[in-house]
Amino acid sequence: MHEPWLFWGSLAVLPVAGVCFMLAIRATSEKRELILEIATQVIAGVPLSLMGYESAFRTATKSIHEMQINTAAGLLFLTFGILLLSTAVAKAFGK
Repeated sequence: MHEPWLFWGSLAVLPVAGVCFMLAIRATSEKRELILEIATQVIAGVPLSLMGYESAFRTATKSIHEMQINTAAGLLFLTFGILLLSTAVAKAFGK
């Protein structure tokens, strides 16, 4: 990895998204639940996208097999992060 702090820092933010999700489950009003769901998706989507980018495109490897594994895992993280962010935008605009 060119910048491992990007991967590990993003990984450290994910528990915050988990706490926000737990608060969203226990929310008493629909508005608060929607706000916490959007916050959860943004808090989890950005780090997952950064982790995927770092893992898929910026990791130095020693073999083709290792490169294929890193690229596949990185693209999975990147795709999931982008889906979370797009869902958050759709929820924010009420669609």
